[in-house]
Amino acid sequence: MYRDAVLKIDFYKTQIMQELTRHGIYPDQITVQSRIADIDNRLSVFRYLEASPGLDFDTEKFNTDMKCIWQDLHFLYKLVYELTVKEYVELKAYTDCHLAELEDMARKYRYKTELEIGSTSLGKTILYQASGYNTTYNSDMAKVSLGSITATKGSRLACIFDATDVSASKVVFSFDGSNCSPYSYNKDFFQVPGEARSVTYNYSLLNDLIISSSFQLNIPNFTAKTGSQYIIFGGKDTVAVYDNSKNQMFVKKQQGGSCVIAKAGRIEFYVYGGSFINFDFSKQPISKNFTGTNVNNLKKRHKIIIECDGNLSFNYITDGQVFAVREDGVVTDEKLYYPTAVQLHDFLVEEFLPGETVTYANVSVTVVGVGSDPIAINTIAIKELSSLEVLE
Repeated sequence: MYRDAVLKIDFYKTQIMQELTRHGIYPDQITVQSRIADIDNRLSVFRYLEASPGLDFDTEKFNTDMKCIWQDLHFLYKLVYELTVKEYVELKAYTDCHLAELEDMARKYRYKTELEIGSTSLGKTILYQASGYNTTYNSDMAKVSLGSITATKGSRLACIFDATDVSASKVVFSFDGSNCSPYSYNKDFFQVPGEARSVTYNYSLLNDLIISSSFQLNIPNFTAKTGSQYIIFGGKDTVAVYDNSKNQMFVKKQQGGSCVIAKAGRIEFYVYGGSFINFDFSKQPISKNFTGTNVNNLKKRHKIIIECDGNLSFNYITDGQVFAVREDGVVTDEKLYYPTAVQLHDFLVEEFLPGETVTYANVSVTVVGVGSDPIAINTIAIKELSSLEVLE
């Protein structure tokens, strides 16, 4: 039913009820509806009747016609108002609401994109929030409750906090009472207790085998698992040397002998499972990633870097194993592959089994010195570096 018809029906209903009341008749619903049914609500209230020539001017009819015309105009203006003003306001409010939602969504995705692009090296995101913060204020301190998170044992967590006009030095993340500063403040991390479970395998190729592409490590009684991660150390008792053109060559340490580096370049190798390494250089290297000639308290997988100007020989003693290179293994169809061609024949494979997890039930962020005004938080995120990612 058209809107003007609805308005006319209401108008006629009122008129009929008033007329019945004036004649002492109770305006019941059935009587009113029967009379309305006889009225064509598609026509205007004003009904034009042509006057016959010679009749006197009917003032009462004229006044009644003017009231009917006024009523029709009232209906028209009311409909125009609803269409041009009321509906416009409602449509504008509806549009503004959805535009605000779209802008808020765009803002969230922009911060999320900036987070992922700007911190790709920080592992996977295990918590991300860009709105709906559960914030409580106490004096000049604000506390944001983040709920619970689950992290892998032995991993490290990078805590990211971005808010307008808030210094990272005033922000503290808390994991069940253990605190950590944001990553943007001194590159701090939260260390999750524990260590990833790992199993090692030794594998050797024939010495006369020529390697020209990636290759399978066909370890006896071994099946590679897609849920595990693999690190492959290659070149036992060997160091890798990169010249100024970044060409790679390998120098093997002879039993009881030294490594002789003829050309200028960078020497790299890994000490696996050792606690110390002591060096004896024929001359002082240009630079190295340690001081002196003795390195103690080695990490389980410790990388050594030495730069020299050529004609350098050095010997080393360690209680660990030395390997020239380290690569991430590739699993295809339950087979483990070394990803590149490399002229090495002795390998150590470390398999990292799916890690056990720990849940922190109460994770929060506290900001001090905020004053009386609410803080404008843009993003809160926590990124996890797995044990594999933090080995070096």
